[in-house]
Amino acid sequence: MILRILLSLLAAGFLLTACHGGAGRIDNPRQFQSRPLEFEFPAVDRFRTANGIHVFFLEDRELPLVNITAKVGGGSLYDPEGKAGLGELFAAALRGGGAGGHPPVDFDEILEIMAANLFVDTVTHATRIDLSLRSEDLEKCLGLLADLLRRPRFDAERLDLAKKRMVESIRRRDDLPRDLARD
Repeated sequence: MILRILLSLLAAGFLLTACHGGAGRIDNPRQFQSRPLEFEFPAVDRFRTANGIHVFFLEDRELPLVNITAKVGGGSLYDPEGKAGLGELFAAALRGGGAGGHPPVDFDEILEIMAANLFVDTVTHATRIDLSLRSEDLEKCLGLLADLLRRPRFDAERLDLAKKRMVESIRRRDDLPRDLARD
């Protein structure tokens, strides 16, 4: 116990000594000088596919991962009057409803087996689809993403569940004081 106290006092002494600035001390923040920050933006390849899709490509070989973001025009700004939340419901139904020849459970299982993460959200001007995956699964995941964009299933049960979740979210929106304060 005594050893622990002595070590604590010794450590406190070293910290106090290190904190004493001496001659290099700055009394006014305006005296602080540093080298200018240098930053180079990475080169982003930009091109347009034959069917008009704008692609921004940035390669990073540090990890064997691929992140894809797709934005589809529309979004919460375009929700019809009296139907606020329709874009959010669309995003939930798109993500949860399956795609192509894959019903919702199969679609989710395929993504899970590949450890791929698919997130769909509606922002102000677009519906955003984020897909994160291992590079070895790129071809298969691109097929799933193409199905989701071209042939979404919008499963009726999953759509109903999304509606119920939204209603519950609205019902409980006043449960958190921080949200009330923010609003």
